[in-house]
Amino acid sequence: MKNNTNSISYYVFIFLDIAMISIFIGCSCNGDNPITDYMPEIIDADAPFYITAGTPISYPFYAFVSDPQGLGDIDIVYITIERPDGLFNPDTLFMHDDGLNIDTTENDGVYSYALDEDELTIFEVNGSYLFHFHASDQDGNSAAPVRKMAAVIVQPSPVIISLTAPALMPLGFPDTIDISVIVDDLQGLDDIVSVYFTIEKPDGSLMPDTSYMLDDGQGCDSIAGDGIFSYCLTGIDTSESAGVYIYYFTARDSSGNPGNVIEHTIYMSDVNPHVYNLIAPDSIIRSYDSSYFFISAYDPQGLNNIDQVYYTVTKPDGTSNGIGFLMTDRGDNGDSVAGDGIYVAGFTGPTPENQAGDYIFHFTAIDDQENQANLINHVVTAYDTTSLYIYKHGNNNMKINECEFKQPDTLVEAKDFFRQWQ
Repeated sequence: MKNNTNSISYYVFIFLDIAMISIFIGCSCNGDNPITDYMPEIIDADAPFYITAGTPISYPFYAFVSDPQGLGDIDIVYITIERPDGLFNPDTLFMHDDGLNIDTTENDGVYSYALDEDELTIFEVNGSYLFHFHASDQDGNSAAPVRKMAAVIVQPSPVIISLTAPALMPLGFPDTIDISVIVDDLQGLDDIVSVYFTIEKPDGSLMPDTSYMLDDGQGCDSIAGDGIFSYCLTGIDTSESAGVYIYYFTARDSSGNPGNVIEHTIYMSDVNPHVYNLIAPDSIIRSYDSSYFFISAYDPQGLNNIDQVYYTVTKPDGTSNGIGFLMTDRGDNGDSVAGDGIYVAGFTGPTPENQAGDYIFHFTAIDDQENQANLINHVVTAYDTTSLYIYKHGNNNMKINECEFKQPDTLVEAKDFFRQWQ
């Protein structure tokens, strides 16, 4: 019995020794993988899409960092820069979470760095640079790096800053849809020779023609020479079949330097309806008077396939009851011709008891198969007093003096009709 007891004690001792050694060397019950519950982690990172040397702006970088031992255990977060040739830039960008400069909140795990104009000299050639985000804790444990790419333009080249274009467009659309890009050039807008786009079709092939955008104040372009280049897009001209089309936008200057390329995807649909050509007031007086909304609707399968055209409203305080207010195309209550695809809604107010400020109206449609149309947002500002109703129609403003603008006698009926849907 004594021998058995000694044997058991011996094996227990050996088992405890092994367990303690396992803990100290960092083994896990899953095998030989090191325990990582003390390691910091870079959850994600953000970098600019493009950087242009010589621009009087700062470019923000963000790293979202966590640590199982608490954010206070994070020692350092920094960025290293890989050049287009694969070599690393000698400069290191140290990030901060101190609530200063572009960092909004101290010690929230979001580390920031603003690359200022005088620091852009670290870039020597045009190309795609990889920014490697690193983090280490107080014990020297390092997180797995996260990489983000940015296009850097060192030589003076035109830059496409932003793009306005739809994500959805009906196939064979008979009217036009405006697309536009804002372009800048360090040598001035006059140095921009061309702004254009090419289109990749759903089968991966490119359309043969290049489409050039203009900043001449004509057609879809509102103001000449403002750096906003526009193009009137139609479903008939730019698509052969339904599917995903990828648009590649770029620009070129007088020296032949190409700008950055922005990609945008438009789904050409043969089923979704489309709303467009909204006519609505920009501002109204808070009263019991009534006004009208007009909007056109289109469906690739015919106007008879449209089930509902409607709008919802967001009040100045940001709240909404979510109710859809129907618009009609029946030839009455303010609608001139039934079945022409132009839908009308009359509305009253906001009344003096309602909020003053900006009301956002959201217009859309749905067809018989419950396919959703695009969404048009329009802001109407409600004032205590005003002298003008301002109606927008395309790029033109029609100003109607309040004293001369009178609603038809059917206004009460229209108002009662739309109250049914409140």
